[in-house]
Amino acid sequence: MSLQALSAALSSRIDELGLSCAQRFILFLLGNWANEDDVAFPSIRMLTRKTGLSERGVQVAINHLIKFGLVERIERAVPGERQKSNFYRLSFVETAATPALSAPISPHSVHPTPALSAPLTTLDTKIDTTDADASGAGARAAAFDRLRSGWARVSPGRLAPRMAEAAFEAACERCEPDRLADAGLRYLAEDPDVKRLGTAIRLDRWLDEARFVGWLTSAGDPPPRSVSAARRWSGPEKIRDVLTEVAGAPFVASYLDPAEWDASTNAIRAATGIGLGALQQFRLLLSRHGVERIEKRASQSGG
Repeated sequence: MSLQALSAALSSRIDELGLSCAQRFILFLLGNWANEDDVAFPSIRMLTRKTGLSERGVQVAINHLIKFGLVERIERAVPGERQKSNFYRLSFVETAATPALSAPISPHSVHPTPALSAPLTTLDTKIDTTDADASGAGARAAAFDRLRSGWARVSPGRLAPRMAEAAFEAACERCEPDRLADAGLRYLAEDPDVKRLGTAIRLDRWLDEARFVGWLTSAGDPPPRSVSAARRWSGPEKIRDVLTEVAGAPFVASYLDPAEWDASTNAIRAATGIGLGALQQFRLLLSRHGVERIEKRASQSGG
């Protein structure tokens, strides 16, 4: 569930669009099912079951949401394979998160090394070229601009420039600015999830969670192993297959693969509370395939 997406779906800006009940309901469901990158991947069959609409009614409602620019459909058709459920990128969340035109300007755009009390509208005409701190700040700003430009090309809605700038400054305590920027550009070019979804995670989150560490190698080296490659569901394969069919491979990689299977009680034990909530959405479906309980892993109960 994406709380940001749910909040955006209930915002006054959406109210003003005059959406029908069906369109608003589907928008809310997509927000409820969206992952942390504001991407949802329900099948048309799932939306039909939850809304009570016909398949045609669901498709018409989604097409209107796309026409309004609220949702972007990402088709997952693979030649020679059965049609898979589409991804839906929730553009209305990105729009809601975009700073207003009147938002304060980033300090780096008006002053290379501003004092905390310096007015943002003042541009100093004298620069002390002997100041090592100013030189370092200039190099850091240039590296951040390079990384920000790369993110803007691939995923402009995932920038949040002021938050990203603060996260970049903090990350520079652990890594040289140019190396950090190179790692980010390599992630954008080589990460399998970015290639598949056509979007990256938020830049500030990528920095705050130190996801750049695995990308600090040279170009041409193997990319970091993904979570889905590192862990694989240890329970009955039919459970993984049916969940992949209705929720998609990214959902399974995020929530089912890290979970444990208890064969003695036919229970799925989710790794996190978020994973528990995600898997419980499919409780009835999984019960038809032998799952009697979905619970949180005992070892994680205190975390």
